[in-house]
Amino acid sequence: MKKLFLFLSILISTTFIACYNAPAAIIGIKKLADVIEQNKDSYIEEDWEKISEEFAKLEEEFNQQEHTKEEIREFNRQKGRIMGYMAKKAINEFGKELEEFTDEFEGGLEGFLEVFKGLAE
Repeated sequence: MKKLFLFLSILISTTFIACYNAPAAIIGIKKLADVIEQNKDSYIEEDWEKISEEFAKLEEEFNQQEHTKEEIREFNRQKGRIMGYMAKKAINEFGKELEEFTDEFEGGLEGFLEVFKGLAE
């Protein structure tokens, strides 16, 4: 019975220490990064705006406290993941807009050149 009690005490203490060691902002930003990773392809603009707001809140919360080097590193790693997903989204959107612009420009250029082609004849 003493061994069981000792085992449970160690288990509970370890769990408590593990939970205590990770500040809420680190837990929150990791969860946010994981959710983005799983759902990034289905997000619409409003979703990304909400993510930006949540990201800003977590960063503000984190910056209001003192942290160890490990905590700072982990927070910034998760922050980097989120920023990477946001940058990837922006690059993909830019690529789509550039493709649309190119299609529009080609049509306009063809029409413009047709007018001058008729003048040369």
